[in-house]
Amino acid sequence: MRYRKLGKCDDKVSAIGLGGMAMTPIYGPVDPVEATAAVNAALDDGMNFIDTSDAYGAESLSKNDWRHDHPRLQKGNIDENIKLVAPPSDLAAERGVSQTQLCLVWLLHQSEDMFPIPGTKRRGHILENCAAVEIQLSDEEVFLIGENIKHKEVSGTRYPGKQLGGLGI
Repeated sequence: MRYRKLGKCDDKVSAIGLGGMAMTPIYGPVDPVEATAAVNAALDDGMNFIDTSDAYGAESLSKNDWRHDHPRLQKGNIDENIKLVAPPSDLAAERGVSQTQLCLVWLLHQSEDMFPIPGTKRRGHILENCAAVEIQLSDEEVFLIGENIKHKEVSGTRYPGKQLGGLGI
């Protein structure tokens, strides 16, 4: 694992963190044995930045998952948003890495102040995420991924309308 300085203090945290909210029932059923094993795998791989925000991307959504209300994940919008990741998906396949790994390493190239915290409840995903810090991208690859994303618009608002007011948006 690679580490980065957090803010102005001398503490260093893992360049990639673990979003722990996926290990709660808010996203559907949780296997406590797997969740515990997942956290242990993260710690064993040197991950020391664990966050519990509820604003992470979607794994397979259970029927009762509240993220079904999010406009970006609704039919029509999600189909358009998936198209945004097609070019990075092609590059990931060419490089022999996962789409997630490619996205994480691209984010790490944006700034030393960038700390991606993907949420998951599965050991395999954590190990895959940790391995992303070893992937090297050329300046051209970083540029091309960024250009593809920059010129596209995400379909759907970030939050459902009923939440926007409470967020001051």
